[in-house]
Amino acid sequence: QQQMESIRNDSSLSQQDRREKFRAVREDSDTKIRAVLNDDQKKTYDQMQQQMRERHQGHEQNNGTAQ
Repeated sequence: QQQMESIRNDSSLSQQDRREKFRAVREDSDTKIRAVLNDDQKKTYDQMQQQMRERHQGHEQNNGTAQ
């Protein structure tokens, strides 16, 4: 969370650089989380990740529409 906040507040980064740094932090966190999960927990975690991706994609698609 602190890493994400510091990236968000770093005005010297371009949008592309910021996106890449966010992705790297997420991947690192994901690796650390998966390392401590058993197989059943990994399946549940993967399902949760997929649901979050679907919700995020839905928000991106709705951003261009009038509310």
